Amino acid sequence: MLAQADALVVLGSQLDGMNTKNWNLPWPSTVVLVDADPTFAMRNIDPTAVMVTNDISSAARALVADTKPRDEWCDVPATNAGVRARLLADTKGHDGISLVEAIENAWPDEGVIVCDMAVAGYWTGVYGRQPRPRRLAYPVGWGTLGFGLPAALGPAAAGVPTLSVCGDGGVAFALGELATIVQEN
Repeated sequence: MLAQADALVVLGSQLDGMNTKNWNLPWPSTVVLVDADPTFAMRNIDPTAVMVTNDISSAARALVADTKPRDEWCDVPATNAGVRARLLADTKGHDGISLVEAIENAWPDEGVIVCDMAVAGYWTGVYGRQPRPRRLAYPVGWGTLGFGLPAALGPAAAGVPTLSVCGDGGVAFALGELATIVQEN
């Protein structure tokens, strides 16, 4: 679907292996890379399709100049349903997508879900359907194991039902926060 987009706007990413499926993503015909040092990311993408700038205003003007209104460019629900059906039928993906479906069926729409950088969080963050905006916090990238519990404290303290999806030892990074939660009831 990414390759079929009219344009891709990249803000502050080095387009590393984690963000590009190990540099295997197909690019749309127009890529706008906006970064303080946009040449740094150029190591990782085809430079023939890229507008490189450190000025977001010029990037926005260039994108809007030839933009015409159009219908949605992909059928997101159909794509999602196809991927999930394939994962559910695959023995390697069955347990992961089953976890996602269990969370979807049990967690209230008004609740928040905060995923840690753990296997359960990867499944939930990537494949979970979100019934409303700003329901999911998911830190895509390197080195964020331990994010889940501390990030869940904000919405939980505000009285919003909050689910923190942790694993892979991530909670151990937040033992101080866990102690404070217990201390403060």
